[in-house]
Amino acid sequence: MKRVFFSCALIMLLSGMACADSIVLYDANLSSQTPSQQSAVWNYGTANNGTAYFMNDGQDSFTRIDTHDSLSDNASYGTITSPGLNRTLGYTVNARIRINAMHPSQATNYQRGVCDLFVSSDDDQMGVMVRIRTDGIVINDNTWTTVQSVFFGAGETDTTEFVDYSLHVQGTTYTLKADGTEVLSGSLYTYSLATQIRVGDSTFGGSGIAVVR
Repeated sequence: MKRVFFSCALIMLLSGMACADSIVLYDANLSSQTPSQQSAVWNYGTANNGTAYFMNDGQDSFTRIDTHDSLSDNASYGTITSPGLNRTLGYTVNARIRINAMHPSQATNYQRGVCDLFVSSDDDQMGVMVRIRTDGIVINDNTWTTVQSVFFGAGETDTTEFVDYSLHVQGTTYTLKADGTEVLSGSLYTYSLATQIRVGDSTFGGSGIAVVR
């Protein structure tokens, strides 16, 4: 079986518009630990051959999440006890992510090796699922159907290198920036996932993942 994988260097910050402070939920540079080892706000979920571990490649420290090309493999980190995400007040989640590989033979909505960056407001579970690929970014609605996408050419955003993503939610809309440049924006969707923030790879959209309650 071909092994495909991606790496996520997760520096997650949550900022409510009602206050000036940001909360660091995970910083790989603080300790040689994964999110769930570093902080109790993170839960780790995996199935079959999905794995996650801390590593340093000589330049960067990060948590690496590996999955294979089977539809039953997944691995992700999620928060269900982090400070509330109130979409009326507004909030921003920042993450530094690199995609190493993607398995293109799977169905369009469920690529192996994509990195899901998912947020869901705690007041009504409205949020957005961002799926970062090696060639661009797609948005899945609450039926796991791709409803928006952006693909990058030469000289544009390279998702196979570390990119600083900023996902802002306000009211019923979201805005996604990559290295400070807005790349996507649109409406929120109501998801049936209780997880507030999730980062990882889940081929089947979240069912059966341990971080979902």
